Amino acid sequence: MSRALPNLMAIRRLTLSAGVRVWLVVAAGLAAFGGRFGRRAAGRGLMAMAASRLVPQRAIADTAAGFAFASGAAQELAWLGAPLG
Repeated sequence: MSRALPNLMAIRRLTLSAGVRVWLVVAAGLAAFGGRFGRRAAGRGLMAMAASRLVPQRAIADTAAGFAFASGAAQELAWLGAPLG
């Protein structure tokens, strides 16, 4: 196995996690300013996003994670469905 392969895999992991960082910031904002339901929406969104990352969808992983977060958060705060989706 070449030394370049693990380096490429590490770069791939970083680029995939860049899309996740956006949703982590949104979740932090919901938890900080959304009260009890905001915290629940953030937790549900993050759990849905984590579950979506378990499914091997390499090409659309960030899109699937974003959709999962928005869907999960909207289950707690329905008005989030349109702005996040």
